[in-house]
Amino acid sequence: MSTFWLHGAGGRMGRAIQDVAAEEAGLALEPLDLRVQRPDSAGAVQAIIDFSLPAGLVEVAEFSARHRLPLISGTTGGGAALEKALDAAAEVVPVLHATNFSVGLAAMRQAAALLASRLDWDCELVEAHHRGKRDAPSGTALTLIETVNLARDLPNTWVDRLAGIGAAAARQPGSIGVASLRGGSVVGDHALHWFGHAERVSLTHHAEDRHIFARGAVLAARKLIVLPPGRYGLDEVLWPPAGSAPPTAD
Repeated sequence: MSTFWLHGAGGRMGRAIQDVAAEEAGLALEPLDLRVQRPDSAGAVQAIIDFSLPAGLVEVAEFSARHRLPLISGTTGGGAALEKALDAAAEVVPVLHATNFSVGLAAMRQAAALLASRLDWDCELVEAHHRGKRDAPSGTALTLIETVNLARDLPNTWVDRLAGIGAAAARQPGSIGVASLRGGSVVGDHALHWFGHAERVSLTHHAEDRHIFARGAVLAARKLIVLPPGRYGLDEVLWPPAGSAPPTAD
């Protein structure tokens, strides 16, 4: 039996994770709200899953380190203070902070790195989310941009294409343009396009149900609890590098 604390249980993702937990055997969730409770001990809890707000995640990171509990979080929109808190926790426990917990999107990132290392072409990214999403570009978009730039050994920068392309904003060699769309009930769409001479290659991921992120987060949590302290990416947890022992859980 795996038992996890769920921080942010009342949010969209928190509710989706509870739905997934209700369908999975051998998994128990306990809500955690540090605004109203601070348990003295973890008891049977093995990890914390967090989908809250950046300020709340800073507290959760400190709490997870104090109680020696692995931390899995999909909270986005944080800054330097959040990264500092996550790094500090990772010295004590395994920490997985990802902008997207879709297994398909994780595979897309790996494919994007391969294409970016092979194609010295113009690259553009278009992403769309529901009308209520606060950040733009999305955290997932920024992660994809970072993946492409890293593979091309270029500075991690991007250009807002919705600001317009004119004489003063002509495409610069190696730049990545990003267009963020917001409206309706879109769960999440991300498309990377490479434009060459008379040909084009595209990678596209459509999230049709928020539960795919919940399933990915639960799967990652089960695998993370047996890993040593450190910062991990979703790719590393789902598909350990060749030569390393794949993580297993009860």
